[in-house]
Amino acid sequence: MWRMGVLFHDDRVVSMSAWESEEHAKSADAALAEWVQTNTTMQVQSRITGDFSFSSSPDRSLPIP
Repeated sequence: MWRMGVLFHDDRVVSMSAWESEEHAKSADAALAEWVQTNTTMQVQSRITGDFSFSSSPDRSLPIP
């Protein structure tokens, strides 16, 4: 199972995904980098593969520092 999110900020695109294993994550990362290079004019500026966590505020009107 995987989960994915895409964020747009000015002229940048950030793609995040969660995979069941490091092997799957690295394979997906390589496939995405190849797809971007072949199908777009965008430049990959950085790639990070590893663990991450999310934090949320109970009141969405309050900014997260």
